[in-house]
Parts: sequence; C-alpha cells; structure tokens
Amino acid sequence: MYSKHLSRVATAVALAIAIPIAGASINTLAPVPAQAASAAESLVENFHAGLLAAMKQASSLGYAGRYKKLEPLVKRTFGMETMVQIIVGPEWSKLSAAERQALVAAFSDWVVANYASRFNGWEGESFVTTGVTDGGRNTVVVQTEIRPQNVKLGYRVLNGKVVDVYLSGSVSQLAQWRSEFASVLKQQGAQGLAAKLKTSERQLAN
Repeated sequence: MYSKHLSRVATAVALAIAIPIAGASINTLAPVPAQAASAAESLVENFHAGLLAAMKQASSLGYAGRYKKLEPLVKRTFGMETMVQIIVGPEWSKLSAAERQALVAAFSDWVVANYASRFNGWEGESFVTTGVTDGGRNTVVVQTEIRPQNVKLGYRVLNGKVVDVYLSGSVSQLAQWRSEFASVLKQQGAQGLAAKLKTSERQLAN
C-alpha cells in the first residue's frame, strides 16, 4: 500500500495497469496528432468520470453494486489481453486458445474486483487532465492529476486502450504483478494462475 497521503483513490488507480515499453519515456514531450490526443484524452476522462460516479454512490451500491457498475467501464478502458501477455511473457505463445481466454477472463474480473473493493467512498477528490504527450511506439500518454492530493498519473494509450498507468511517473504495477505471479506460472501454469486470481477475487468481495 502506498502512503496515506496518496489516498484510497491513488492506491486504487495505481492498480490499473503499467506496461514498460522499451525505448519510450512517460516524460516524452514530442507533439501528438490532434485526433490521437483527443481520442486518448476522452478515453481517460470517461474512465475517471465513471470512477467518480461509483465513489460518490459507494455506500448505497455496496461492493456488488460497485462491481456491476465498474465492470464494463474497466473492461472497455484497459487492454486486458495485452496486459496478460506481458505478465505471462514468452510462455503465452505456448498456451492454447482456451487457456488464454480463461486467464484473460480471470485477470479481468480480478482487476474489476480490486477497483470495486477499493473505491468504497469519496473524500472530495477530483481528476484533472494536464496534457497529452507522445509515449513512443505508437502510444500517447494522457497526463492527469488527482486533486487536492496532487498525485500525478500518466495513462499510456495504445490502439484505443489504456495499456499502462504510471503513478508519480514511475510505479509500474504490472511489472510488480509479473514478478509476483512468475512463481505461480512456473509451478502451476496458466490454470494455476487463473485459479489464484479467482480465489483472490472472492476474497476481495468479503
């Protein structure tokens, strides 16, 4: 867990996905085509709007209601399959179509559960977009800030999906997950990881 100063919102958003892209920096300041910048900015701002709506209704919705409300939002915002590919690494090519589908589904549901569990209230936070820059390799980075905590978040967008989120410019949650899940994948394979994610999802609901 990050420091209390970051608030539950920053902690939850940090759970959104971070994929390192070689040769690209979040601080790249190259100009971005207006159409690409506008589409990426709209994607992130729609995501933020949905998060805030869930937070403001958190008590009345309860966990199950928040999950139901956030599920379509999270799954249409993030490139889940891309993220799972990064977690699995080279072994992805060896998985069957059924194994891939099951793992992506389990991972997606688990990410939604994390948001539903953590977005359980509102303390006056707001999300503000501060700019859009070139992220390299056909990506753009939507730079945002959580106020009044002044927590900076950068969303890397590729092909209309968020594939990377940086907290304070450096925290890569997906890199941490890849390290965390490596032993499970090695010892139990894709089925073992899917089972672990499902177990964790059920625990988050309690």
